[in-house]
Amino acid sequence: MGDLVNEILARLRAVTGIDYVTVWNEQFRYLEEGKGYSFTMPCAFVEIQTEELQDVGGRYQGSDINVIIHIGQNVLNVGLLDENLTIFNLRDNVVKDFAKFKPATSSMMVKTAENQDFDHNNVYHYKIEYKTHWIDNTQVPTEYYTTPPTNATITRT
Repeated sequence: MGDLVNEILARLRAVTGIDYVTVWNEQFRYLEEGKGYSFTMPCAFVEIQTEELQDVGGRYQGSDINVIIHIGQNVLNVGLLDENLTIFNLRDNVVKDFAKFKPATSSMMVKTAENQDFDHNNVYHYKIEYKTHWIDNTQVPTEYYTTPPTNATITRT
């Protein structure tokens, strides 16, 4: 899972206009409560939700997972104090960069939902949800024995 998360984080770091990227940990709520750490904006966070894991065989497991990208911004438009339309530019940049994105251990990510958070103070919070099928190969042994024992005799008939 770590490789998948790192691959998504690297992709987000390349998105135009995003200054800070890391894993989601309710940063906006903590920021509002004054309990979290400060970070630069615009920002993006990655949340992973794993659905039921299924055995594929050979110690491989597969699961549909939801990848939620949280975009945050605190810039207010001049003259329109309650509107922030530039959050949609950031949304467009993320969607363009994730179009046809296929991480190494999963299927192509497909956008399934978008939501804007309307209950906030100064931070505009926009969520983009993707679905992908992930193959977990963590339990697969790293060593396979390919050389037969030295005392074995193979006879062809």
